[in-house]
Amino acid sequence: MIDKSDIAKMSIPERLKAMELLWESISDHPESIDSPNWHKDILNKRESRVDSGKTSYLTLSELKSRMKK
Repeated sequence: MIDKSDIAKMSIPERLKAMELLWESISDHPESIDSPNWHKDILNKRESRVDSGKTSYLTLSELKSRMKK
């Protein structure tokens, strides 16, 4: 098992690569990850807004423009 001191010895690029590999190994089995209830609630509310037509979308350029403000 790897511990915190082993990680501290790694370079930043090595740590980033390790994080990528960890995420990849987790995402290979999405069924084993249970989304928290609060997240499901948010997604359900957003889906309801889309279904009812009470939402709007931005283009990427509109979003970038809004983010500059």
